[in-house]
Amino acid sequence: MKKTVLILSILATTLLQAEVKPIVQMSIDAGGDKLVTAQLTTGKEELYAGSGFSFEGGIEFDTIDTDTAWKTQLLLGYKFSSIDASNASVDMTRVMLTAMELYHFEAFILGAGVTIMCHPR
Repeated sequence: MKKTVLILSILATTLLQAEVKPIVQMSIDAGGDKLVTAQLTTGKEELYAGSGFSFEGGIEFDTIDTDTAWKTQLLLGYKFSSIDASNASVDMTRVMLTAMELYHFEAFILGAGVTIMCHPR
């Protein structure tokens, strides 16, 4: 519990000193493990764990100070994918929590992060 309070207080102090910008992003993803194969009259369709359309919103702020190229993104999102037929449908939805660390070069941005998928259905 003490570690959680310490981390939250450091994050709050960083956010109060940094310029916080809102972020909205959308993506279409493909791949992952095969979950379902549906046989349709037009052929078969497959649903993969990593596939789908996602929508995320959150904040971006300077990680160290305002003169650095390092940025942090914290995002909350929703991802869904589906197979629709005339007599049934298969849907996969999940909530995503993402934390990313980015370095802004002059010509491009390089980053790495972690995404946690919550409540897959």
